Amino acid sequence: MLLNLSDLSEGASKRVEISHKLSMPDNYNLADENIDIEFTGVIARDRKKYELSGTLTAAMDFCCDKCLEPVRKDVTAEVTEVFVPEGEAVQEGGEDFRQVKGSFVDLTESLRQSLVMNMPMQILCRDDCKGLCPYCGKNLNNESCSCKKPLDPRFEALRSLLKSEEV
Repeated sequence: MLLNLSDLSEGASKRVEISHKLSMPDNYNLADENIDIEFTGVIARDRKKYELSGTLTAAMDFCCDKCLEPVRKDVTAEVTEVFVPEGEAVQEGGEDFRQVKGSFVDLTESLRQSLVMNMPMQILCRDDCKGLCPYCGKNLNNESCSCKKPLDPRFEALRSLLKSEEV
């Protein structure tokens, strides 16, 4: 996802609209690792730096954290990046920036990181998801199970005391 910086004169800005299929690593609980993203923003040139700001949106397919059913969630991220041509002297004023070789900047990693940082911490198919039965594995949202929770073996001695008092 390359963005051409050469046609941007000093003090100028231009609108950026990108539709792209972004590939994600497989360790993010995603049902599909290829995500259609939309980015709309503005890139502006100020002296020797380029500032990109905009909104990234993606409809992502996850698996519910409790019942493992597929879930589609919309993720939105505000993106702000500063790019500086390689070899340019930049004052370190606490501002994060990326150095760019040539007149093109690859936005893929910046957009991927923004998306990952804005993914929900917990993915649920619905707020009252009951999850899976830990003993038989049935989805408790769709059906109930008749599993009996086994007694913790550490309490067996107490159970024998209860039985002796009942006699």
